[in-house]
Amino acid sequence: MLKKLSNINLWTFIVLSAAILLVVIDWDDAPRVVTALGRLHPVLMHLPIALVILLLPLVLLEQRTKQGAALRELNAVLLQWTAFLASCTALAGALLSMGSEYDQELLTQHTWWSLGLTISLLLLVFLRSQFDLRPIIWNLILVLQIAALMIGSHQGGSLTHGKDFLSFSVKEKDNPLPFIAEDSIAIWTGGIQPILNTKCISCHNPNKKKGGLDLSQYATLKTGGKSGSAIDSDNPLTSELIKRIELELEDEKHMPPSGKPQLTNEELLILHAWVSRGASATIKFGSLKRDDSLLQTVSQLASSGMDSKTEKKYDFKAASNTTIEQLNNPFRRILPLAANSPALSVRFFLKENFTLSLLQECAPLSDQIVELNLTGMPCGDEIFDLIKEYDHLEKLYLNNTSVTGKSLSKLLANKHLELVSLTGTQVSKSSLLELKGSSIKKVFLWNSNVSATDISFLQQQLPSVTFELGYVPDKSELLKLTPPRPINTDRTIIAAQERIELRHPLPGAAIRYTLDGSRPDSINGILYTKPIVPGPITRIISIAFNDGWLNSEPSDFTYFQKGLKIDSVRLIHLPNERYRKSDKRLLLDLKKGFPEILNMNWLGYREETFKAGFYSNEAPLISTVVVSAADNTGAYVFPPARIIIKGGSSPNALSTIGSIEPPMPTGYRSNAVIPYQVPVRKGNYAYIEIEAVNLPSLPSWHGGKGQKAWVFVDEVFFY
Repeated sequence: MLKKLSNINLWTFIVLSAAILLVVIDWDDAPRVVTALGRLHPVLMHLPIALVILLLPLVLLEQRTKQGAALRELNAVLLQWTAFLASCTALAGALLSMGSEYDQELLTQHTWWSLGLTISLLLLVFLRSQFDLRPIIWNLILVLQIAALMIGSHQGGSLTHGKDFLSFSVKEKDNPLPFIAEDSIAIWTGGIQPILNTKCISCHNPNKKKGGLDLSQYATLKTGGKSGSAIDSDNPLTSELIKRIELELEDEKHMPPSGKPQLTNEELLILHAWVSRGASATIKFGSLKRDDSLLQTVSQLASSGMDSKTEKKYDFKAASNTTIEQLNNPFRRILPLAANSPALSVRFFLKENFTLSLLQECAPLSDQIVELNLTGMPCGDEIFDLIKEYDHLEKLYLNNTSVTGKSLSKLLANKHLELVSLTGTQVSKSSLLELKGSSIKKVFLWNSNVSATDISFLQQQLPSVTFELGYVPDKSELLKLTPPRPINTDRTIIAAQERIELRHPLPGAAIRYTLDGSRPDSINGILYTKPIVPGPITRIISIAFNDGWLNSEPSDFTYFQKGLKIDSVRLIHLPNERYRKSDKRLLLDLKKGFPEILNMNWLGYREETFKAGFYSNEAPLISTVVVSAADNTGAYVFPPARIIIKGGSSPNALSTIGSIEPPMPTGYRSNAVIPYQVPVRKGNYAYIEIEAVNLPSLPSWHGGKGQKAWVFVDEVFFY
C-alpha cells in the first residue's frame, strides 16, 4: 500500500516548495484569480490541524496494542496525507497573503511557524520510512508538532480576528465611539470616526490593512492604500471613499462588503457632507450654521445614543443572514442591536418611497424585531394591525406620522412592548387611555395634542406608564416658535387641482407666507387663512408668530405641478458613469432627489453638458420649461452656467426657443433643489432639446477654484 501511495510524497514536496517560493520572493501584486485561490486557506486548514492532533493518540495506540503492525501502516498513510494537506494549506495561505494587507510582523511569524510544522511533517514521513524510531523520540516529535500547531494557530487567529484572539486573558470589549456634536469638537472626531470605527475598522486597521488602507487615523486615511488616498479634497465626488460606498451592494468593490453592516442614510449624508467640505481633521462643529444638515444629523445621532444601556441578552433564535440581506435596501435598514445579538432594529428612510408593503415584507423577521422606527413615514393607524404579530417588539417610534391613536388598544397584543414614541402626532388623552393593561412603561408625546393637564389625568389612570411631554416652558419665558410646515410635505410633485395646506402644532399660532422668494415676518407676507392654490412652480416661505413668542425661523418648500405629457426621452449626452443608474427614466418619473444624496434620483454631468431630447406625439402647446437641478456648492455642484432650449417638429428641424443664465452663488450656501424656469417662444412642439451647460471654472472663493463644476438634474417639466 505504501508503494502505491509513495508518489504523494513527491507531490507534497512540490506543493511545499511552491509555498516557500511564494513566501521568499517579494511579489508586488497578484492577479485576482490567485487571491481567489488563497481564500481556500481557511477552508483547508482545519483538515491538517485535526489530523496532526489525531496522530498522537493513534501512535500511542499503535505502541500499546497487539495490532501494532496494521496500525503502523495506517498511521504511515495518515502521516503522508497530513503532510500533503498541510502543504496545500501553506500554499493557499501564501496566495492569500499576497492579496491582503496584514500586520507584517505577525504574518511573518505565522508563516514560518506554519511552514516549519509542514516541513517537519514531511521530514517525519522520510524518517518513518527509513528508520525505526524509538517510541519516545516519535512521541516527543509529535508533541513538539502539536506545540508548533498551537502557536501558528494562535497567530493565524490574531491575524484574522485581532491580537490576543486566542488569549486566555479576559479582555473588555471596546465600546463604539459616540457621536458628539459639541461646538468645541472637530467634525472628524465627533462625526466621522464613530462611523469608521463601527463600519470599517474591523478590516482597515493597523493590524489588518485590507487593500493597504488603515482608517484608524486621519493621517493614514489621507495616505490611503493601493488605490491611493481615500479622500480627494480637490474633487470630493471622485474620492475613493465616496465612490466605494456608493457602488451597488452586489459590486465586489462596494464598501462595507455585502454581508457586513451597511451605512445608514444618516451616515452616508455625514460622510458626503464632510468630504464635500474639504475633509478637514480640524474644522469644528462650532463653525457650522445651526441649520447645517451635517450638524443636525450628527446631533440627532448623538442624542439617540445617550440612552444606550448595557447590552441585553435574548434567548430567541437569530434570523437568517440571507433573509436580512435580501430585505435590506436604501429605504429600509435592518441591523442587529449588537454584535452577535439575534435582536433586530428596523428603520425606514425616504418617505417619498415608503409603502406599507415595505413593512409587510418584514413579517419573516417578526420573532427577531425588537425596535421598529417609522419616524416621518406617511402611515397611520393601520400600522397597528401589521405589527401585532411582532412578539418581541420592545420599542416603537411613530414620530411625525398620521397616527391618531384610535387603534392604540391593539398594542396590548405586543406583550414585550415597553416604549412608544408618538411625538408630532394627533393622539389625544382619550385614545391614550386604551393603553391600560399594556406592558408599555414610557410614552413620548412632545408636540402632540396632549396638554400638561392631560398628562396629570393620564398619570392617575395609568400609574405604571410614564408620559413624557417634553419641555414645558414658563409662561413668562419668551421662546421661539418652530417653523410651520405644509401637511403634504411627502409629495412635492402635485396635480393641478391639489391645494397646499400649512399647519403649526401650537394652537393659536398664526402663519404668514410669501410666494415670491422674499422672507415674511409678522407684518409682511400673506396671512394664511385657507389652502394655497399652486402655480406650475410654487415656492412657499412661511413663518409662525404668536403673542408672547418669538417668531419662528422660516420654512421653505417648493412644489411642482405635474406638467404636460411627454412620450419618451433620449439622452444625447450620457451622464458620468457613476450617476447613470436609471438614465433617462429619472427625468420623468415624478420622483425628486435630495441635494445631499447625489447617487439617488439624479443624473450627474461634468465631462459633458446635460443634453436630452423630449418627444411628444401630441405636440402640445408649450410656453415654459422647468429644469430641476441640485445646488450643493460644497460638492462642486453649481447651477448651470446657461440653459438652452430648442424646439421643432423633429431633431432635424430645430431652432432656439428660449435660454437663461442662472445667477451664480457668491459663497458656500445651504444645499437645495432649484427649479430653473425658462420661458420659451409659445408654440406646439413635437420635439424639444434641452442643454444645461456646466460652469467651466469654479470661482476664486471656492476650495476647488479653477475646476469644472458639476450639474445634476432630476426632473424636467413642461407647461
